[in-house]
Amino acid sequence: MPPVPRLRPGSRIAVHQVALEGAQRILLSGIPVASVDAVAMSLAFAAHRDEESARWLRALLEVVPGLGTRTHDAIGERPRAPGKRAALALLAEPAGQEVVTR
Repeated sequence: MPPVPRLRPGSRIAVHQVALEGAQRILLSGIPVASVDAVAMSLAFAAHRDEESARWLRALLEVVPGLGTRTHDAIGERPRAPGKRAALALLAEPAGQEVVTR
């Protein structure tokens, strides 16, 4: 894996390095990037620690139909993960997506 680039102190860039599985990657002009579903899951897990992540997740859920349900289901299938309960609660909010009734 290539080294993470060094950033200047005070930079507003956050480096988040995760190994993504095949379905979590898409190609844009031949460059692998995280899929919308992978980004939504990452934001959902970060939202309980960071209000900005929660805002970005809500905005993403508004523009991608069905994303909230897919993300809720994917998180629900995980056996244990830090922030899982908070992520599921955020995704169940009616303002964030279509209501999940499970």
